[in-house]
Amino acid sequence: MKTTKLLASALLFATVFGTAKAADTETLEAMKAQNGSVKTVLMDVFTTPAGNVDRVNIIQSSGNPEMDERAVKSVSKYPYPKRKTASKYQHTVTFETNVEVINN
Repeated sequence: MKTTKLLASALLFATVFGTAKAADTETLEAMKAQNGSVKTVLMDVFTTPAGNVDRVNIIQSSGNPEMDERAVKSVSKYPYPKRKTASKYQHTVTFETNVEVINN
């Protein structure tokens, strides 16, 4: 279970900071291979010139309002760079659910 949370956290971090484009697909496949169900939330994040989140628009919902809310909170807590004008970022947040962990 900790591994799946780390994968999801790593994917979120990489997506927010734009460091994982090709790795996104590989990470999703690795998460699916662990007998889990993957839910994805796609959103536009609009920031002020100071780097604060102004608003978040959900483009593609996960189908679960609680997960959508968690995704919005997760992208809202990261520091965005200060810019001369307001900015728009697009993020994908991925959750893995229904994973059975068997301890031997």
